[in-house]
Amino acid sequence: MTEDQAKVIGIFEARLRQMMFVHDDIKAENIAVKKGVLLLEQNLQEALDEINQLKVRYDHLKMARVISVNREDVKGSKDKLLSLVQEIDKCIALLNE
Repeated sequence: MTEDQAKVIGIFEARLRQMMFVHDDIKAENIAVKKGVLLLEQNLQEALDEINQLKVRYDHLKMARVISVNREDVKGSKDKLLSLVQEIDKCIALLNE
């Protein structure tokens, strides 16, 4: 083997070692990124679950509001009807006199 060939092989080996170090660094970075992605996916899923729970609670609150408003309307309507009936009774009593 000539001196030039040995030099080329030495350069090749040095570059190969550099590539192997870069590969190891990239591989470690890739593992860290994958862990980060998994963590973010878990956080996202938890946030979506919480959003769904809040939507359900909101729907329940809306329904409770509708029911409570309807009950107040019914009570108000009953009071109005009672006062109208009493007024009619007074009118009938005046007509009967």
